[in-house]
Amino acid sequence: MTDQITTTIAVVQQLVLSLTFILIPIAAQKYGQRAQDAAEKVVADQGFKEGLLLKNGVKMTESKVEMLLPLAFALAYLAVAVIGISGGHFNDVLLWIVESFTLLIVGMVTAQQVFVAAFLNRAFKKSKDASLRKINVEAFVTAASKVLPVWVRPLQVIRFLAASAGSIVVIILLCI
Repeated sequence: MTDQITTTIAVVQQLVLSLTFILIPIAAQKYGQRAQDAAEKVVADQGFKEGLLLKNGVKMTESKVEMLLPLAFALAYLAVAVIGISGGHFNDVLLWIVESFTLLIVGMVTAQQVFVAAFLNRAFKKSKDASLRKINVEAFVTAASKVLPVWVRPLQVIRFLAASAGSIVVIILLCI
């Protein structure tokens, strides 16, 4: 019974992750430049050089080539879900590998997306660039967020929860 519950939870988690790795990059590709422009405008309005964010690695756009990585993740999660759905015993070794990777890597990256203002504030405060330490991060994050579709933020949170809490649940169930 525990194997069936573990498989069901893992399959649902993999499908959710797969979907988020398709939809969020599409939104970034379609609306990212507008979000970047809105953020850069807020920073310029604060008296800083135009393009400062992009120059320092704060990029909200996603090119078609850059979409290949998240789409590869989507396909990988979909493949793992299909293996789980296909019946028989869900390969515990595969699940251990996927869940550990998801928790450690995907969980960490998605945490930065969910807590973007806090992450950037911390990074900017440690920067050697004095102008970065003075930027109102919340203002440009808010401006960029307003340009994105309203469903992007909840989907980022869902992906973070699926990657972190979902992986922890599956790992615990694997231990039982």
